[in-house]
Amino acid sequence: MHMARKTADYKCLGDKISEEIGDKKVRVWGSDDDNAIISGISDSNAFENADHLLCELDSYDNCKRKLTELSVPDKESKDIFASIFGQDRTVSDKTAHKIGLIDMDTEEKFDEKLRQLVPV
Repeated sequence: MHMARKTADYKCLGDKISEEIGDKKVRVWGSDDDNAIISGISDSNAFENADHLLCELDSYDNCKRKLTELSVPDKESKDIFASIFGQDRTVSDKTAHKIGLIDMDTEEKFDEKLRQLVPV
């Protein structure tokens, strides 16, 4: 199924999950940005009103690709990535994570962090 990447196959998978969970509805689900997966799963009963999130790796790759297309200089790109994805720093064999937008666990925290960002 995964190798063929057919929407109908993912719809079948979504329908099977819907059948297994009965009347329950999925609120949020995640995958890569393959249109066949998104369309197929989203068309299934349990997923019809669910929010879809991209996995972190695809979000990162999409951001990197867009910044490259826009010819954003390296320094600015690094700042943008750190603002979105956070940044790990190692000092004296200890690693600390500077939080980014992706680390926010509520809409309110996300909005506050977004307001704190300075345009580049």
